[in-house]
Amino acid sequence: MKKRILSITFVTTIAVTSAWNIYQTNKEIPLSDLALANIEALANETAGGGSGCKWKLIDCPGLWTGSYEACLVNGDGNSCSCGIVTRDCK
Repeated sequence: MKKRILSITFVTTIAVTSAWNIYQTNKEIPLSDLALANIEALANETAGGGSGCKWKLIDCPGLWTGSYEACLVNGDGNSCSCGIVTRDCK
């Protein structure tokens, strides 16, 4: 009987965790004017040509909060204008 209760609890936990992850990935993130400007700047080949900054992926603090990209001097991605951010942490 204990095994059955434990297995039902385990399956329920897996199902709830999976549903939560699906909900979080499907949640729409509204783009701010700054983010839209960054997208336009990335589309323009001349944007950030000699700035010396590059995109860097940064994890947001906390569990399941995602990450964002920031344009920093110590970045490791494509060139960009220093100080811009693609998405703010919540």
